[in-house]
Amino acid sequence: MLSTVQLLDLAKEHQGGVTDYRISKLLGLKPQHVSGYRCNRNTPSNPVAMRLGELAGVDPVEAMAWVNLERASTDEERKAWELVLQRCARPAAS
Repeated sequence: MLSTVQLLDLAKEHQGGVTDYRISKLLGLKPQHVSGYRCNRNTPSNPVAMRLGELAGVDPVEAMAWVNLERASTDEERKAWELVLQRCARPAAS
């Protein structure tokens, strides 16, 4: 599982070891938003999760699915996002 914090760390590494402040600017957010993600006060919106995936070198759809799985509040939601992630992991049909 890739948590939001792990995605942030991957993005920082993938962008050359930049700071959370720089990641916030690359995401077009105030630094307080990234701080909130780190402290688990909130989670990124789907568009922000996809952009975070791009910055982290992760498939944006997969990053969005991980964030949604992390914030899922019911078993039904978790199962749905797990299914999306399973489909993301499959190699494309030739």
